[in-house]
Amino acid sequence: MAFTIKLQRFESKFCLLAWITVVLYVIYKFTISSQSYFHSYHDQYGDFTEGWAFLNFPNRDIADFEWQNIKYFITAIYPIILIYLGLSEAGRYLAINNIQFQQYFQIAFPVLFLTYSMGYRVTLLALLQPAIFRISIVNHNTICTWILNILSLALIALYKKMCSQEAFLKYMGLNAFEAYMHILMLCWMNLKCTSYALNHTPKRLEEYLSYCFYLPTLFTGPFIDYEDFMKVHMRKPGTFNLRMKKLMLNILRCLFWMLFSEFWLHFIYMNATSFQLGFVKSLDLSSLCGYGYSMGQFFHIKYVVLYGLTTSVASFEDINVPAFPRCIGRIHLYSDMWKYFDPGLYKFLKTCIFIPAQKLGLAKLGASFLCFAFVFIWHGTEEYIFVWALLNFTGIVLENLASNWYKRTLSSWYWKKLCPSSPRRTKCLLSAPLLAMSALSNFYFFAGKDVGDIFLYTILNESVFKKAFIVAALYFCCEVSTAFRDINAHAP
Repeated sequence: MAFTIKLQRFESKFCLLAWITVVLYVIYKFTISSQSYFHSYHDQYGDFTEGWAFLNFPNRDIADFEWQNIKYFITAIYPIILIYLGLSEAGRYLAINNIQFQQYFQIAFPVLFLTYSMGYRVTLLALLQPAIFRISIVNHNTICTWILNILSLALIALYKKMCSQEAFLKYMGLNAFEAYMHILMLCWMNLKCTSYALNHTPKRLEEYLSYCFYLPTLFTGPFIDYEDFMKVHMRKPGTFNLRMKKLMLNILRCLFWMLFSEFWLHFIYMNATSFQLGFVKSLDLSSLCGYGYSMGQFFHIKYVVLYGLTTSVASFEDINVPAFPRCIGRIHLYSDMWKYFDPGLYKFLKTCIFIPAQKLGLAKLGASFLCFAFVFIWHGTEEYIFVWALLNFTGIVLENLASNWYKRTLSSWYWKKLCPSSPRRTKCLLSAPLLAMSALSNFYFFAGKDVGDIFLYTILNESVFKKAFIVAALYFCCEVSTAFRDINAHAP
């Protein structure tokens, strides 16, 4: 037994070292290739800006609109959220924790801010969705709720298309960043209205609207369930000093990762690369893998910053918030990716679609299909999102089939008795090809269909030896992920 434990520890350390080595090598290869390509690049589309002059850094990649929008949120909206927090905290004590007063404030402040900063048209559109869903809330009609949900998403898609026209933006009085924030707000509010209508009996109107317009998560999410939101009124808040210390630490942590990303973008140009299809096609397998891994880690950090800043404020107000997104470098299962990267969205899908569908008699496969169909519609019905959702659904199905086959054949007592480490190794070996498929699906989501197709064709046309190398590298990742699986990402 002692020998087995020592062997397992040695294997875990070896796999961790091997995985880190592979990751650093492929990122290095991509960094060298991208810097060489963009050294003489004619930047006609504004993909770069000057680097940090005080450090004499090279140009910085600014091609990712979502990241630029996050920085706009931090500079233009987050200070308002902190002002809201100060007024809310003062009101909590002056009104002696009067719940109704707090709810009126949670409605009035965002509405006034929207009207002042973006105009009355934006405010009216924001109020329209909760008003429409009020019909199904009063009647508590599930079919009506989903009809209104799809109708709302269709109107949001139309509004998104109209916001791509300069004349419409001028009519609305919005710039590109404000329009994007408004679209995000409508999408997150769609989840809150739907969840409330499906799972809760009608309560006072101010409770419903305060939940929909809660400012810290109004624009960027993540999704917080109504019951978790309302628990703040059911318990005494923690001491101010402890809550303030926690808030400052969480904000500093998010700002650190933002600055780290800005530093990273001076040297690793994965965002600008996504628009250079010829360059992507020219990358060798190692550089291509480094490009893909860099996209994944950057995507993860974006949402650590985005969700972390908003949930840090909600956590200060003693609201139960979802955990931080887990690092993609330590997730190897499709099911875990959906469960732990965005726990709020996962909870919505589970409570509002998956469980109710099973209660209606649908099998797990059918319920999962409905979840991914909604994910496709909610994220936008572009072709690359369809491919991403389809591959994710296929991956979940294959993962369940592999899990059931393993339980029926390889998990018997004599197999474990023969070699206690074999079940873990076998699971990781079975998971490695699925992890490759998971990564491929995410490349479609990160960079679009054309880039995703390049990854697919490159991998399919590589030699058997190089395919085996990819599977071996991903096996190391599966071993590391398995070892770290039960360590949670801490909530703010």
